[in-house]
Amino acid sequence: MNKSLVLLSGLLLAVAMPASAQTVLGFHAGANIATLGGDDVQDAESRTGMNIGASVLFPIGENLGLSIGGGWSEKGATVSETEGDLEFKLAYVEFPVMLRYAFPTSGSVGFHLMGGGALGVESKCELEGSDGGVTVTVDCSEAGFDTKSMDFGLVGGGGVDFDISDGMELFVDLLYTCLLYTSDAA
Repeated sequence: MNKSLVLLSGLLLAVAMPASAQTVLGFHAGANIATLGGDDVQDAESRTGMNIGASVLFPIGENLGLSIGGGWSEKGATVSETEGDLEFKLAYVEFPVMLRYAFPTSGSVGFHLMGGGALGVESKCELEGSDGGVTVTVDCSEAGFDTKSMDFGLVGGGGVDFDISDGMELFVDLLYTCLLYTSDAA
């Protein structure tokens, strides 16, 4: 299954010590826009889901850090037909590891770029069909759809940092994930 577009936009709230070279604990919540790809997938539209999690940013230089996180990410696709709609609802526990570069600034607003990889482990797969006000949900395996239990992708993006107070920052990030590999081994 190819999740060629994962858009993680949201808020990353980090509680940190006043010094800039301190480890930062962050929490994020945002939207994830995903599509399915491949030879068997035709006319699939993107599905917007939730993305929540936490990360720790370890400084490894004046403007460079290593971000290690974990979270819940909803993915999938929607197919609309004249008979009704079918939605593939997938959810993954994801573990991103990214290098983060913060551009030097002299104010309360900063900018950063991030890049790295993310391992995803499938935690849920459902098919939801609706027609004429009737909705039916079944597990993917019950419907005969085989999915991959793990995937690995490259993650990249950037964001804006806002100093809220001496010990608190607000991050707004926009990330893109490109799927590289899927596996049945979990």
